[in-house]
Amino acid sequence: FNVCAGKKYMKGNEEKTQWIKVGDMTVWDDGGISQQLNCLPTGSWWDGKLSVFEEKEQQSGNDNLPM
Repeated sequence: FNVCAGKKYMKGNEEKTQWIKVGDMTVWDDGGISQQLNCLPTGSWWDGKLSVFEEKEQQSGNDNLPM
């Protein structure tokens, strides 16, 4: 799974979310879960929440999350 922080932004009159990948989460066969964070957002926009998304196959040239 991908661990991401959501950064809100405006596109015209619509609020959107940019997902910034900050780490990975693994669910093991025995039911255990481990999480590795590679970085933490430090901007004033970050509310301390992280979201987890199932990793999907990434298309070539497309860096949009969630993956």
